Amino acid sequence: DVKAGLPLRGQNQWPDGMPGLREDMVAYFKALEAMCDRMLPGFAAALDMQPDTFTALFAHEAHANLRFLHYPPQDDLSENTFGAAPHTDNSFMTALARTDVPGLAVRLTSGEWFAPPIIEGTYLINLGNIMRRLSNNRFLSTPHGVINESGTDRYSIAFFYSPNPASTLECLPSCVSADNPPQYKPAVY
Repeated sequence: DVKAGLPLRGQNQWPDGMPGLREDMVAYFKALEAMCDRMLPGFAAALDMQPDTFTALFAHEAHANLRFLHYPPQDDLSENTFGAAPHTDNSFMTALARTDVPGLAVRLTSGEWFAPPIIEGTYLINLGNIMRRLSNNRFLSTPHGVINESGTDRYSIAFFYSPNPASTLECLPSCVSADNPPQYKPAVY
């Protein structure tokens, strides 16, 4: 796929001098992919759809990637200064492994910023723009950003999980009606 120049494809970058990293990260990637796969029927049920609704979108290699994120301590904490500016993820969902160093903030529908608690042994799941599109805005993508005022380096590992890039995305039948027409035209991911 990389040699063919297909969109959203690229070679993995593995740093030199870190034996075992590649094997560990590939195993971790596969575990997160399996976890997200197991969550799909629950999302389908929440949208009044059959449990296998999302199976075809994720068949034949979902578009997923794992990112190692580093946020150095911030000296400038003036208004609108972020280690990662507020944004939404262009994914179906993002699974975020977190450490005990705070900094993540999510914007609630009220506009208020909220620091989600760090719960040991859990992942934070953010819904992304793909889920917003499929659910016709019934599920919203989660605006979030990072301000690292901890005084120490902050690390996290994000797993972005999305459909196969060749999939056609269209609003689900349970999320549209005469009173709520599709807000998005069908499009190839």
